Amino acid sequence: MPRLREAAGMPAGEPEPFVPESANRLNARQRDLVLHTIRVLLNES
Repeated sequence: MPRLREAAGMPAGEPEPFVPESANRLNARQRDLVLHTIRVLLNES
């Protein structure tokens, strides 16, 4: 996927999904909220 993104002129990104450092201490709902917040912040540009 990183090569495809580079070919499209987009940032390469990471080959693996981002897992927050403290994810193992969060319940599923909290983890979803953290990931949603990250998505919102990335889409504001």
